[in-house]
Amino acid sequence: MIDRSQTGTGRIDRTGTDRAGIDRAGPNWAGQGWVTDEGVRIGYPAGRGPGRGLQLGRDARLRSGTVLYDGSKIGANLETGHGVVIREECIIGEHVSVWSNTVVDYGCRIGNRVKIHANCYIAQFTWLEDDVFLAPGVTIANDLYPGDTRSAQLMSGPHIGAGAQIGVNVTILPFVHIGAGAMIGSGSVVTRDIPAGMVAYGNPAVPHRRVADLPEIGQRVADLSERAPLTQSSSGPERALLADRSPDTQRAPLADRSPGTQRAPLTQPPPSTPRAPLAQPPPSTPRAPLAQPPSGTPRAPLAQPPSGTRRAPLSERAPHEQRAPLTERTGR
Repeated sequence: MIDRSQTGTGRIDRTGTDRAGIDRAGPNWAGQGWVTDEGVRIGYPAGRGPGRGLQLGRDARLRSGTVLYDGSKIGANLETGHGVVIREECIIGEHVSVWSNTVVDYGCRIGNRVKIHANCYIAQFTWLEDDVFLAPGVTIANDLYPGDTRSAQLMSGPHIGAGAQIGVNVTILPFVHIGAGAMIGSGSVVTRDIPAGMVAYGNPAVPHRRVADLPEIGQRVADLSERAPLTQSSSGPERALLADRSPDTQRAPLADRSPGTQRAPLTQPPPSTPRAPLAQPPPSTPRAPLAQPPSGTPRAPLAQPPSGTRRAPLSERAPHEQRAPLTERTGR
């Protein structure tokens, strides 16, 4: 059974043989202000180590498919999307958001006000300091040599400093340290440490400039807005939109065009140039079947050499009858 205690930490203690967890906790359940959807699992039994209770702070908002394992400590105002999994032995601060289809593996340390977007994977023993932002699709690794026993014993996720911003689909390798306030461009692969306050991108990601030197956001938006639309050609005069063209510059609908301006369907060739079916050869050039040799020129079977012209084996031929090895020939 589950002790629905109303302690300040919202701790859930497990006793007895009930290991299924709870499927749903209604609003203000256990006096903690939790709001959950159907299909939420709070206190899912962890398969590692002895069973320990889950500490979940006040005012959590948990959406359908969320699974919180036993053995973690989570602060107030946790908010999850759909299909979120948070494993055991994690320490998570307050006002943390974890969006849909994201997995936070066991043993992670996450600070306050961290935002983890959709479809992210946070590997074991990753450390995210306060105010870190992970964009959709961020993948974090923690094993230098996957499959190696010693590597598994020493694995460690990266350490991401306070306020760092990680772009869409970034991959971060084990033991990497990303400094506070750094910014990682979308699609980058971070294989080495990135200094604090730097903008880094590429594969492998390298620092390019300071975050403080980036253009002001309003100017950046204005610069992007001044670019010509992709639908307009960069060469030659611009063409007016179809609806804005004068009647003399608009083409008549296909059905209203004169017969001389209409094109024959592509599937029908012009009547003046009929072509014979490809499957039938022209009648003027009949060819004998390939399986029958021309009349009057019988050929001996290939398996039988011509009578009286049997050649001696290669090892018995005179030196002048043997061909030079391929590597000694000239002109080839």
